[in-house]
Amino acid sequence: MDSKTESSAGRRLFSQTLGHAFASIETPGRCGTVQLHPQNVTKCRSCRCIDHSMSAAGLPSAAAYYLEKLALCRLSRCVRPCGGRPTYFPRVLSWDDRTLALTTHNEGDALATDMYSKAPSFRYSDVELSAHRHGALPPAGQFACMRQQLRDAGVVHMDLGCKNLFLKDGMLTLGDFDAALVDLPEQRRFPHPLVRPWGNPPRSDMPRFWQESHRCFRA
Repeated sequence: MDSKTESSAGRRLFSQTLGHAFASIETPGRCGTVQLHPQNVTKCRSCRCIDHSMSAAGLPSAAAYYLEKLALCRLSRCVRPCGGRPTYFPRVLSWDDRTLALTTHNEGDALATDMYSKAPSFRYSDVELSAHRHGALPPAGQFACMRQQLRDAGVVHMDLGCKNLFLKDGMLTLGDFDAALVDLPEQRRFPHPLVRPWGNPPRSDMPRFWQESHRCFRA
């Protein structure tokens, strides 16, 4: 199998399983801000709020904050290293329960600018080459490690999409856990940890698997 065929096969496998500027981002109609810096990212869910607001997943801001904090702390402590990396999720640097602010390491740029990857930012072959140069697994292998570590920690992401996958030096990181489910009873455990909510607003009791059509890379 030549390199072009391998790249195409890897892209199909990954599809099936799986703002460069540093600034302050405010989402219209939503509460809080996101501060982007070269080394870290701070989500402040109560900043600039005049009333109780809902997250994008339809949860109160405080609930979304504590869910993300719980999931990320669990993922930093309760997973086995995979593919030479301790974790495939943002590393928590600090938090402030008073302002609902959570600071994590900046894990790079999103693979796409929206949930449904209508505007993917990178080519699969370029990411694959960068991963090789930095001693990382190919993208499909990294995604398999994410799935294994989520299972190890008992976390279901519930909002998987290309906009929540970040790239830096060929290494992929899955972020944005403000709709995550943690420690589901065995009888309620979803069969796959990589699912996304469905409905308007999105609801965790209406999960959908991440479909093959949600491609994260440019051709």
